[in-house]
Amino acid sequence: MEVAARTSSPQSLGSLELQCPPLPHTLLEALELMHQPEGLQMDRVIRMVENDPGVTTRVLKVVNSAYYGQRGQITSARRAVLVLGSVSVTGLVMSMGLHEMRHDLDASTAGPFLHLVRHSIATAFLARHMLAHEEGPDVSLKDRPGDAYTAGLLHDFGKLILLYNHPAEAAHLYLEAQKGKICASNVLAKERERFGYDHVETGVYLTRRMKFPAVLTAAIAWHHSDEVAGDLDPETRHLVYLVQAANRAAAALGFSSNCPVPCEQCAADPIWSRLVEERVVAHPDVETLQADLQAVQPALTEYIDLIT
Repeated sequence: MEVAARTSSPQSLGSLELQCPPLPHTLLEALELMHQPEGLQMDRVIRMVENDPGVTTRVLKVVNSAYYGQRGQITSARRAVLVLGSVSVTGLVMSMGLHEMRHDLDASTAGPFLHLVRHSIATAFLARHMLAHEEGPDVSLKDRPGDAYTAGLLHDFGKLILLYNHPAEAAHLYLEAQKGKICASNVLAKERERFGYDHVETGVYLTRRMKFPAVLTAAIAWHHSDEVAGDLDPETRHLVYLVQAANRAAAALGFSSNCPVPCEQCAADPIWSRLVEERVVAHPDVETLQADLQAVQPALTEYIDLIT
């Protein structure tokens, strides 16, 4: 099934006046760098960090945190980028840019927006983390941790658009979902009921209009699907599976976009078997993969707290 087949709506999205909030310069620059055909260039990443004092401060805070466990204080942006790596720093800058978008949203959306951003960063972190293991056989996405992070970060982009265009209604809906008054599986239906389109359709429409990389649009289009994305090319299909898994794991580890999800429910999802059987990750079995994600929870929490 193509992405286009997953974007039908009761009313034409093209006829609507949906607007995207202004995207921070740092977010756009980081997104462009992450998806350069020639790959990330270290010098450009260093310049991006050095040119923004706020970014420099946050990057230094992260590199000197307990999570990275550096011996001695790192005080230069260049050294921080060399230690963290260009992909990690560019992902960090994108996450910071997403968080900065709170200034352009209605004050009533502050709570749901922060909840959404923390979930999005958690999904991005976990998607990249699952590709970080060097042992084991080659996996299809081992050289694409940047794609994994970006797709995880932007998978719920449509919710941000709905909060911007329908602040009162969307904030109320997402607060109800966080409290468990709306079942997670019913959120899409409630969005269509209230707005005529859901956050998946909205995210696909806007990212296409803004000419985001097609692989990101695919991750948005499929992230709530229980179907096997068989008609996508193998690497895109595997990236979709990675984002689906990271999305579910984030919810089970305390960073749900809706109400909390029990670990047992998350663990029973068939997505984990797909990841292992199709060698999307290097973990030898589902149990090892799930144990690895459980073990990274403290680092994940610290990472998110440093950004938000």
